Amino acid sequence: MYAQAAIKPNTLLRNGAYGIVMRGVQKCTYAGASLRGKNSAPLCCINLDTATDLGFGTDYFLVGTLQLLTPGEQNLEQMMNWTNIISGMLRDLMEVDGRYEIFRDYENQIVILMNFNSEEAMKNFKTYELEDLKQSVKKQLGLDSILGISPLCYKLSDVRLAYSTLRSRTSHATAGSLVDCRKRQDSKLGENLYSMPVVNKLHHALETLQFDEAKQLITEAINRISDVSDGDLMGFFSGCLGVLMTDIISEGLSIEAIYGEGFRPDQALRQAPNLEQRKDLMLDYFRKRIEFQLNKKTDKTAEIAGAAKQYIQDHYGDSNLSITDISEQLLVNQTYLRKMFKEEYHMTLSEYITQVRMHTAKELITTTDKKLSEVAELCGYTDNGYFSNCFKKFYGTSPRNLGKV
Repeated sequence: MYAQAAIKPNTLLRNGAYGIVMRGVQKCTYAGASLRGKNSAPLCCINLDTATDLGFGTDYFLVGTLQLLTPGEQNLEQMMNWTNIISGMLRDLMEVDGRYEIFRDYENQIVILMNFNSEEAMKNFKTYELEDLKQSVKKQLGLDSILGISPLCYKLSDVRLAYSTLRSRTSHATAGSLVDCRKRQDSKLGENLYSMPVVNKLHHALETLQFDEAKQLITEAINRISDVSDGDLMGFFSGCLGVLMTDIISEGLSIEAIYGEGFRPDQALRQAPNLEQRKDLMLDYFRKRIEFQLNKKTDKTAEIAGAAKQYIQDHYGDSNLSITDISEQLLVNQTYLRKMFKEEYHMTLSEYITQVRMHTAKELITTTDKKLSEVAELCGYTDNGYFSNCFKKFYGTSPRNLGKV
């Protein structure tokens, strides 16, 4: 699962969970506002598979969701305003025996990732504050909502399936209800029919812009699970949407540019009268995203911005790397280059240089025995203190702490 990004860009972690499944680290300027967990830095997105850099201390997790049921069609700005108000209310109310992070998914549903100090605390977590919030939202904003609590998660990697399961089970819930998956017989997560293999292959189809591959994967998966409940099928469709929306945001593309204003895919899928129409909708979503990128590939802006991106990837280790160097190498006016890169990737050249360096630093720290001073030098930093400050600002934790995880 993934969260929308903020009005002021914040770190976006990629790598594969529904909605938050991403693969790397990227900044994104999709409109929204950052939400803050108690005693944590502002976050717009959390990698729920490999979020060790957030410093979770135990393996006991729950996911909570609050889905707003808005009257009629609402514009994105109004939805975000409501979400921001409610997130502030939640921060005032929320208490857990552990820590939590708050963010939102692409439909502005509020999502809470809770990490408990013990298994007992996880199992005994009471939803009083969340139910109070649900009632306050109704009273103060006049909005109905659906509250959900995921099955028990005994490792961080379980959160992917927990969120997908929760979305599936709340998709048919009535206004004002609480869906607590801990109370079901299957309160512990098991295998799921449509998880990693399809997710990974869909990622590949989007990366290589192969619509026929995506169509085959989706169609075959639907045929395999067509004998299970509609809720499970909705869970599969939600998973596909998570992969799709994650890919769009992580590539710095505009959802509205691809699909138009007021795009509400979950709502459209739920309202579709039968499975065949839901499948057609999903395939159309993937087709439009791939065609959008194929059309952009012929654009001069994309060509020059891509060349700048490649140059940075090849020279990030040069401590003297500058935008002037890039513009001279590409024979492009510096102001024009900055503009084209920002239009194509929705981030500045400086932000991308930092991103590449931080990715590399994290990889070296977590996979090699190199000293931090060596890592800093390899990533283009001559001052170890400055490198540590940049790393902490980017990831929310120091490189030394990450190396201990």
